[in-house]
Amino acid sequence: MIHIPTVFYHGRSFNLVTFGLYAAIGSMTGYSIAFFYLYSMGIPVRQYCWEIVLVLVFSNLIFAKLFSIFSIGRGKYFKNLRYHLNETSFYQQGGVIGFIIGTLCLYHFLQIPFFLLSDAVCLGGIASMFIGRLGCFNYGCCVGKPTKRKYGIAYTDPEAKICRDLPGFTGTPLIPVQLIAAFADFLLFSLCCIVIFFYSYSGLIMIIFFFGVNIKRIALQTMRWKDSSNRIPYQWVAFALIITITLIIFSFRSSGEIIFAYEKSITSFTIGNYFSFLSSERLIILSLFFVGVLNFSVYGIHGKKLGTHFNIKQ
Repeated sequence: MIHIPTVFYHGRSFNLVTFGLYAAIGSMTGYSIAFFYLYSMGIPVRQYCWEIVLVLVFSNLIFAKLFSIFSIGRGKYFKNLRYHLNETSFYQQGGVIGFIIGTLCLYHFLQIPFFLLSDAVCLGGIASMFIGRLGCFNYGCCVGKPTKRKYGIAYTDPEAKICRDLPGFTGTPLIPVQLIAAFADFLLFSLCCIVIFFYSYSGLIMIIFFFGVNIKRIALQTMRWKDSSNRIPYQWVAFALIITITLIIFSFRSSGEIIFAYEKSITSFTIGNYFSFLSSERLIILSLFFVGVLNFSVYGIHGKKLGTHFNIKQ
């Protein structure tokens, strides 16, 4: 048995949820790594940071939110639209779709080579996912199925999402699928770093991201608990994302974009240079702060009732 604090501040009409801190830190970390990768490849990130942030953060959040329509069912969702829009439900696969659309828009407007831009977004994305899955573990969402094995994790905090939604699961050992997913994300990020240092060819990071993340989803979905009312076929969506990115790759290749081109870094991709880059770019720091505040506001500020954005009478 372990106790996982879900809410770190209880107000009279709102609650501050710990998951919001993970979302803020994860998003800021991911965008900063993406920016540094572009900077290391000679892209003038300072000129583009706000365009990148505004397009990607809103496309990510909007599509992550819209994906709940498929979870609940279109008829049921629109029958009580205000109620469902007020729920703090977001779905990672929808966010990935948002990133794809946002990256395509940025390529069109900024004219940064597509595979280089995609590598940067995917590198930052996998770092954000790693921290985000730790946040899921803390919040008690995206949980595993009940298990009798000794490695099971039991939630006892009545404010954890699984305990709110299914009180009968309180104290029940569950497969720690969020930690398994986070470990897989860490391995994928490490593999991406190896690519940067030893096999710096455009498009490789993007391929590692889309195949790695979606194969992970297909493999782990069998361990995840899923409410019978949830209609999203997660494994098929993962498979569709692999097909989609494959088609996008062939489309850009046929249009003249070069994949697997050698990318020579202007600045070494090291931890020291990363912090030096951040400390010298105030405008970028400001854009990262905006990302963190926005993500904390969306994920971390709940109404008087946990799981809602606003105190709206139903």
